[in-house]
Amino acid sequence: HFHQQQIPVPDGLPMGGPLSPLLADVYMNKVTVLNNSPRVNRVEAHTRYVDDILCIWHGPSSSLNQFHEEFNFHPPISFTVEEGQNAISYLDLNIFLNELNNNKPLPQFSIHRKQSFSGVSIHNDSLHSMIHKLVSINATINSLLVISVTPEAFRSEMQNIEQ
Repeated sequence: HFHQQQIPVPDGLPMGGPLSPLLADVYMNKVTVLNNSPRVNRVEAHTRYVDDILCIWHGPSSSLNQFHEEFNFHPPISFTVEEGQNAISYLDLNIFLNELNNNKPLPQFSIHRKQSFSGVSIHNDSLHSMIHKLVSINATINSLLVISVTPEAFRSEMQNIEQ
């Protein structure tokens, strides 16, 4: 009589592994909750970038909680919900729903900065090449050209560049 030993199988992907981003993206594409949920009619719109999902929900909070539970079908992967009535941060954006346009909220944007943002990426006196020093300025300018931010947000970002 032999005793078979169960060897635990690791769950997840290695950080920095060359195939990890591809496999994570394939897995996230297979998340079919948005297609199979009876509450999907409450989702006005949604978008995903890697594992960050933005959903515009129209319905009661109790139904949102049930919808959230459906997403957490695989215990090692845990989705969280951040509710924002008329404002929320998603990736590097603050999204505000302010004015009405034909009875629909009009989205307005500004650049989101984490509290740990210092405004300095590489000190000017460092021995890095000039192109590396200019990356954050170029990224900020590119964001302002691509994203339709509010006039106040534009002025604020321009002040960050000038400093």
